[in-house]
Amino acid sequence: MIIAFSLLWVPYISGIGGLLALIGVVFLWLGRHGFTSVHRTNVNLGAGCVVLGILIGIGVGIWFVSAILSAGTMPQQSLNAIGPLLQSDLGILFLVGVVAGALSAFAYTILPFALADRQSRVLLIAGGILTVLVLAVQFSILFPQISNAVSQATSGGMINTGPVTSLQTESSLIATSQILPDIMFAWAYFRIRTRMFPRELPSVDPN
Repeated sequence: MIIAFSLLWVPYISGIGGLLALIGVVFLWLGRHGFTSVHRTNVNLGAGCVVLGILIGIGVGIWFVSAILSAGTMPQQSLNAIGPLLQSDLGILFLVGVVAGALSAFAYTILPFALADRQSRVLLIAGGILTVLVLAVQFSILFPQISNAVSQATSGGMINTGPVTSLQTESSLIATSQILPDIMFAWAYFRIRTRMFPRELPSVDPN
């Protein structure tokens, strides 16, 4: 998880960080026994949020692709007509992305919360709140620009990918704004990890 948070904000390799985070969640879930019942409950809740976010992302992704294909195959459907439909679908896609990101932020906050000391809990909560704020800011900045680029790309007789392609670099730079909450999460998880040696974690209950 610590390595994952170190990569999640980096453009082009954030997918690797996402994969490592998923593997880390699996490890946390498999290792939830041996600690308190509160920790086990938190891990189950956090893992459930991660799975829900993934399912939502997959479902909306399939819906978005299907919507694009359906719009493109409608008889007598011009690019000028497809543009507004695509912009509306993009709005839904972005909003769902924010929701899925908020679920992940909550999961990363709650997963080790019962094992954290006071300072680590502050870092976890701050990282979760800041992640949601960053997602909201990214949505407010990127969506109008992407919507405008899609409008330009579909305004002629043929699709012009130039306006959309030109936003890739800017989108990657804006994505790096996630660095601060990811550093908070990484530092909190590192502090919690170090508490295991020597063992300073809550004692195991019999349940």
